Amino acid sequence: MFALDITDPNSFSAAKVLWEFTHTDDPDLGNVTGKPQILKLRTNAYNASTATYKWFAVVGSGVNNYVSDSAGLYSSSGKPTLFLLDLAKTAGSSWTENSNYYKIQLPIDSTLAASKPTGLINFNAQLGVEGEVTQMYLGDLHGRLWKLDFALSAGVSEWNINKLSTFNKGTVASPDPYPLYIAKDSSGNVQPIVAAPLVLPGDVRDSHYVYFGTGKYYEVADKTSTTTQTEYMVYDNGSTSGDTLSSGATRSAAISSRLRLKQGTANASTGVISTSTFTA
Repeated sequence: MFALDITDPNSFSAAKVLWEFTHTDDPDLGNVTGKPQILKLRTNAYNASTATYKWFAVVGSGVNNYVSDSAGLYSSSGKPTLFLLDLAKTAGSSWTENSNYYKIQLPIDSTLAASKPTGLINFNAQLGVEGEVTQMYLGDLHGRLWKLDFALSAGVSEWNINKLSTFNKGTVASPDPYPLYIAKDSSGNVQPIVAAPLVLPGDVRDSHYVYFGTGKYYEVADKTSTTTQTEYMVYDNGSTSGDTLSSGATRSAAISSRLRLKQGTANASTGVISTSTFTA
């Protein structure tokens, strides 16, 4: 990742190169293949009397972060990672985690990682009244659709998956963050998510319709893959209430499987979902 000052393209020079961020700064960064976004985030708690904000370049770690380069640098975990790079970093200064950059690492299923590549490509941010990020929806290559809630964050100290994941099956002492949905075909094969989800307002406050498709075209095997890919629209009602676990924690109301969704069919002009019909 790099930032250039192209305010006046005619006077561009080496001095207009503001910074760069590579896997030598953090080995959890892979080959960036998604779209970076410039986003405003609130950096202190939402119940603080005075809000503080900063602008960040936000980007997914991409692919192959677990593959060693010629210098032996690679991610030790291979976890898909969302990077937030402070645009106010002083030119020439070093990158320091939790100071001028932050990262949010997504959990992975170790049983899948042995045979299916991990990665985080794109994401979609929802904004509040001050133009600040309130939620993010992002999908990874293991078919997991995550929802991160910055609106309830206590600030930068809680920018991690344990605190930001809306859905969690664990306890405060032992969190177990969980995705909003895991995309699988009818045979149980995970369906990778590459494109950024499309998010639309729901019919009640704080609710959203999240639309996304699955599939990837990165590996040679993708040319002959027989895994069925799917277009999904899931409804996020904005609630995290659910049944109580034996540990005393509350299980968030994530969408458990495709059995809770209505199946549809589509052709070039018409789509049918259950008994309802829509025209393309």
